[in-house]
Amino acid sequence: MDVRGDWSSYVDGVPRDLVAANAVGSLESMEQSRRHCHRNAQLLYTVRGIINCEVDEGVWIVPPQCAVWIPGGLTHAAFGSGEVECCCLFIEPNAAPNLPDKCCTITVSNLLRHLLIRANDIPERYDIGGPDDRIASVIFR
Repeated sequence: MDVRGDWSSYVDGVPRDLVAANAVGSLESMEQSRRHCHRNAQLLYTVRGIINCEVDEGVWIVPPQCAVWIPGGLTHAAFGSGEVECCCLFIEPNAAPNLPDKCCTITVSNLLRHLLIRANDIPERYDIGGPDDRIASVIFR
């Protein structure tokens, strides 16, 4: 899925615990995403470039190889600086109840980085109980 479209309401309708989206390109040349929220939480991982995520409490600056956690229901907007490649994971809130309930940055380990990149190859309607579902469950831990 291309995160540059109108996907914020779409992801809440996919009946899986994890929906992955990948974005590559110059987000600088695009308008800042409009402020929006979705029921699903979002993990926004920056592969290259810098992403800024605005929430009511401030702006989170996400450098390469880091991520920002955006809890479900939190109004936010995002924009990039320069050539940006990022991975977005949308996570069903009930699938990961132990994850933070506030916006925060996350240091991404090598294992998590590989899982996030692999998650972008998972089909939207992956088999529940199958290998892709097991990868999603490891990401939630």
